[in-house]
Amino acid sequence: MRKNSGTTDALADFQKELIKANIRVTDISELPSATGKWLLSILQANAGGRDILVDGISFQPKFDIFENLPLASGRINNGKLHLGRSSVPWKAYPIPPDKPDDHLEKTYLTQMQAAYADHLHKPINCSDDLPQTCRPEYAKQREYFYDAEGMRRNLRDVIENGEQEFDALKVDLYDGICDTCASDYADGLLRMRATLSQAAGFPLSGSVIAQFPSMIKAAEKKGLCHMLVNDHMLEWVHENE
Repeated sequence: MRKNSGTTDALADFQKELIKANIRVTDISELPSATGKWLLSILQANAGGRDILVDGISFQPKFDIFENLPLASGRINNGKLHLGRSSVPWKAYPIPPDKPDDHLEKTYLTQMQAAYADHLHKPINCSDDLPQTCRPEYAKQREYFYDAEGMRRNLRDVIENGEQEFDALKVDLYDGICDTCASDYADGLLRMRATLSQAAGFPLSGSVIAQFPSMIKAAEKKGLCHMLVNDHMLEWVHENE
């Protein structure tokens, strides 16, 4: 049995035990707060008919610390979302599958194909119908969409009310770009490009999440535009055009 030299060693041992419960702290001074949150999560789980200790449910920290720390210091690094000295796992964004996912992509891809068809004056039903010069741009738009989708999934899994905060971002972005999208253009592709360009530089402020400079970059904002197309809030080509 290893001898314990003092309080510091005892706390360090306790810290190791907490890690087994998926509670990670980087400094001994964080232990009281982390333990309190863990106990609170046990009580909340029990109130909902679950038992973290018996059922093996992982403790999921919630970012109530949004209100106590400068959000501008938030960053995504090494697969984690960091805020002050706290961090939670942040999964890598998904890569677009070779075959588009109809459930996620059909609506915005149909609109994007219509935009290219309007611009090229020829039917476009899939990426194979595009000339080689247009395919990199088309593929990049799918990457933007999955960047936004990856952000949505992480917020849903990591932050309490993350889905609602994500929706608030979309609404804020829509308000900033709807006039650009509604303007007159020679074709739908020019409308799409102008709207995406406006979105990339639009300073979002509709959610606390917007204050993470490394989370919502131009790529995610462009991806949000395609999600707004999925929501039928934006159109590149109108049915009567």
